[in-house]
Amino acid sequence: MPPLDIERPIAHVTARIVETDRLRLVPKDSLVSEVTYLYDYLNFAHPFREGNGRTQREFFAQLLAESGHGLAWDRTGMDDLHRACHVARDDGDLALLQNVIEQVLTDEPVY
Repeated sequence: MPPLDIERPIAHVTARIVETDRLRLVPKDSLVSEVTYLYDYLNFAHPFREGNGRTQREFFAQLLAESGHGLAWDRTGMDDLHRACHVARDDGDLALLQNVIEQVLTDEPVY
């Protein structure tokens, strides 16, 4: 994403977060899909590789904590996450990323 175009995907992700009351209105059986979609879309927006992945993981951990959920990143390897993100972006296939999110999503906030 060219830096001057970052606002568009960020606005889309922000709108989805607002519409779902910070994911609180997302049914439990749809939460993995919604987080996967938002995670991928935010990946689409960020223009820098170094640092943004860590920031994004913390952002989603905080967002999910506010809805009573969490992300236990220690349940997966970062190589698996990075590969899943690349496949999602390059091939438009969210299956690997959805598998990673399903592995790390918890019913308890993780701080």
